Amino acid sequence: MDPLTKRVITSSLLLFLIVCSYANPTHSSWSACSVSCGDGAKTRSLTNGSIETRPCNMQDCAVWGPWSFLACPNDYLCDAPTFVFETRQCNNGVMCKGASFRAVPNQICPDCFTAADTTATPTSYHDSTTILTTLLTDVA
Repeated sequence: MDPLTKRVITSSLLLFLIVCSYANPTHSSWSACSVSCGDGAKTRSLTNGSIETRPCNMQDCAVWGPWSFLACPNDYLCDAPTFVFETRQCNNGVMCKGASFRAVPNQICPDCFTAADTTATPTSYHDSTTILTTLLTDVA
């Protein structure tokens, strides 16, 4: 075979392989990320039957912060359980699911103790029962 014919056949074969590789790709398109936030995975199928996986992170997930005391109702009794209002903030700049405000029943309002004894101010409504017991014991 002369060199010119060999070159034409080689070029034709190379062109055929290039065209076929574009017409029949060796893989499918990447799937969507498996999660809408946080760490997930994308996959695609290869022509040899295997699956290729790649990590993906769409955005940080929304995370609620802790509940914190907000206020008591105006008509609470200092020596009787009432409800307190609490609030929390959504972190990571994304919308959280659920409420940012709630009323918690059967609590002693921390504001009562500030009026009764300025040295016994609770840091949260969970401390209120302990402070009330201490104040009542000291009075008796």
